[in-house]
Amino acid sequence: MKKSLWFVLGGLTALATACDHSLFGDDYPVLVQYAQTGCADPWADKGQNTPAGFRNAAEQYLETRGIILDNVQINTGTADVCFACFCKTGQVLIASAKEEDVPVLVDLGFQRK
Repeated sequence: MKKSLWFVLGGLTALATACDHSLFGDDYPVLVQYAQTGCADPWADKGQNTPAGFRNAAEQYLETRGIILDNVQINTGTADVCFACFCKTGQVLIASAKEEDVPVLVDLGFQRK
C-alpha cells in the first residue's frame, strides 16, 4: 500500500512540474498579450464569454492563420465601464509566440509584453 501511495505521489509530482515547462521549448521566446474587447476581437465568437471560450476562440482563429501560441493563459482583471465594442472586458490572453509571428499578432491587436 505504501509503495502504491509513493508511486502515485511521485507521478503527480512529475506531472505538476512538467506543466511549468514550455510545450515547444525555446522556439517561442516572445511574450505577447491581447486584451479582450466587448465585440471587436478579430475572432468574434459568442462562446468567448468565459476564459476558456476566449482562449479557444483566439487559438482556433490563429491556428487557421498558421500561428501557434505556447503557454497560453487568461488573466482576469477589471472590465472597462462602457458598452462599446472596443471596451475591454478585463480578460487578457498572455502567451509565448515565435518572433516571426509577432508582426501578424501586433496587426491583430496583440502587444509585445
